Amino acid sequence: MKYLFQLLAVAFLLVTLPATAHAATPTVEIFDEGNLLSPSDESALRQESEALDLPPEVSRILYFTYEHNHKDVSTDALEYLRDNARGLLNTDGRSLREGTLLIGVGLDPMSSTARCSNDVCEAISIEKPGRLDGILDQMEAPVRGGNYTVGLLLAAKAAGDPSISRESTTGLPGWSIFIAISVLAVTMLVASFLYSRRVTARRLLEQLDFNRGTLPAATKFIIEGDKIVAGLNTPLINEAFKAQWEQIKADYRRVKPNIVALDSMDPSASTSLLFQHSRSITQGYRQLRRLSTAKAQLDDLQRMAKGEKLTRSTELAWLKADMQKASAVAKSGDLPATSAISALLERIEILEKDLSRADFSAQFARLLADYRPIIGALPERLYAHGELNQQRSVPPQLGEQDWHPGMGTHYMPYNYAEFWVANSAIDEKLPPAYRF
Repeated sequence: MKYLFQLLAVAFLLVTLPATAHAATPTVEIFDEGNLLSPSDESALRQESEALDLPPEVSRILYFTYEHNHKDVSTDALEYLRDNARGLLNTDGRSLREGTLLIGVGLDPMSSTARCSNDVCEAISIEKPGRLDGILDQMEAPVRGGNYTVGLLLAAKAAGDPSISRESTTGLPGWSIFIAISVLAVTMLVASFLYSRRVTARRLLEQLDFNRGTLPAATKFIIEGDKIVAGLNTPLINEAFKAQWEQIKADYRRVKPNIVALDSMDPSASTSLLFQHSRSITQGYRQLRRLSTAKAQLDDLQRMAKGEKLTRSTELAWLKADMQKASAVAKSGDLPATSAISALLERIEILEKDLSRADFSAQFARLLADYRPIIGALPERLYAHGELNQQRSVPPQLGEQDWHPGMGTHYMPYNYAEFWVANSAIDEKLPPAYRF
């Protein structure tokens, strides 16, 4: 029973203890390599982390996510830091700089980690028996439920609470073990629910603010976008492109009445009121975000057509990188496509040398048209399986952040070619260039 009461005490502290001011707000850095977090998730993660009650030794929190990872996800995190942010490591390239707490999660295989610099590890007593396991236990339920923000936050919060550890069950009678595990499970679920509700409410408020700020400009986006589509003489705007633009406008107009109705909602509205209108808030946010993103992409197309070198160079670089990936796999399979892709890469280099040429858009569109059948002819086994966000059901289209000129209107990039296999049963719903 002694252990049962200890677990109940932990439950009470975890759920009810308010976050107190930190001696110095820690710097929060998020490395979402798995694309598991939305911008709102990242914003909530930063704000909640800065309010955590952590030892003064913690001056920096690093969060990592991976969709595909090593058995120990900390291996991926340390490799990333060595390659991209070596300043966060000591000179040995293996240990974290003073003041650092690292929390990470990977999905395939499922793995979580909590690492720290020597001073932080000592401050949070992570070497004590059951301490690290206790911290990682906090992540398990929300992560398996897909609530990665909550999982990461709970682990960071647990790092600052020395009472949280996985108790040994040696010598306990069977019924005591069962009760202890049950109480711990309920505790984790309650804590996860409370955090999840708090994070979701914050996200809804941010979406509501975005809707309010963007709604007045939405009509302007449509008018200006229509002018670009109608007046821009570029082969990159074809009938398939126009159909996607019309669909974006139609989807926005369908949810606009709800956006307008919620425009007057009090920013200090109760959480229950926010949740009551959560569907309308989120739908409005998605369509306004899609519309504003599409307008920005139309602006890029206009700049490309008018000869802006930076935009032309950026899009050539993206296409070149995609072709280089396709070339590498074709070469590994000793396929004829290798020489065909090499010829396309040579054409890209010619364009890179003269970014101001008048026929740039026409040459770019021709590259895409010639690239598409090459990717379509590659054996399915060579498609880039598993490199994409599993939550994506179709390749990027106009209005999405990952979209680039020609995608879904002229060609299928190698990076997304796995959808030709995974989604062959629904390819009639895809734009023409995304179909077999």
